[in-house]
This record gives sequence, C-alpha cells and structure tokens, in this order.
Amino acid sequence: GDLAAAYQSEGAYLKGQKNLLDGDPETSPSGYFEEALALDPENEAVRYHIYGHVMQTVRNLMDTQQFAEAEPFLRQAVELRPGGTEARSRLGTLLLSTNRPAEAEPEFEALVALEPDNVFARHQLATLYSAGNANADRPQPVKH
Repeated sequence: GDLAAAYQSEGAYLKGQKNLLDGDPETSPSGYFEEALALDPENEAVRYHIYGHVMQTVRNLMDTQQFAEAEPFLRQAVELRPGGTEARSRLGTLLLSTNRPAEAEPEFEALVALEPDNVFARHQLATLYSAGNANADRPQPVKH
C-alpha cells in the first residue's frame, strides 16, 4: 500500500531528475514530477522541482509580456509553495497591473506576513488600503 506508493513516487521523481540531467528537449520532466506529486502530495522535493519549472515558465512568459498566459502558472506556483514569495509578489503585481486590486490585496497581505520587512509588499498594501480597497473584514483605523 503506502510503501508501494512511496516507491512509485520516488521512481517517477528520479525519472524526472534523469530527464532534467539528460536535457532531452523532446520531453518535459514536469510530467514525471507531476506523476510523483500525484502519488505523494506531501513530497517537498517534488513540489520544489515543479515550482522551479512553473516559475521558469512564468519568467519566460512575463519577459515576453504574455501576462494573461502567466497568471495560471503563478496561481499554480502559489499553491505549490504557499510560503514562497516570488510567485506571490509577481501574482500581486500582475493583478494590480490588470486592475484587480481586491484580488491583489491578499497576495500582498500574505507577503507581508511571510516577510514583514518586505518594503515593496508593505508599500503595495498601504497603497491598496489607502485607496479604499481593503477587505471588509479588516479593522479600519479610527479617525480622530
């Protein structure tokens, strides 16, 4: 049962690693990593590798200004590594640039929670709050 699934997951992961090392342009290691993740969803090494591939795709898309195409990959990256900051920062920025401040706000809130000294995230959040885009359940400052 569990032992067999662990071996299957490890096998798929190792195939993905070998594929990466071989640099075979015809096949993507992502399929092997996704198979390994499906077999062992808590495998951090597999999540890390998939995240790396997803973020490389994001960088390539954003470099060529394909922002709409990058968004689903950014959301996948955030799901894979909720504690990762690059994907959240890029997603929040993308959502702001497409005039979706209410969707961007939770990304910047999470960034500030993860990195309280992140000046960029704090600035974006302050700007959102001052523009009146704050979540309704967030305590509002008392005006004197």
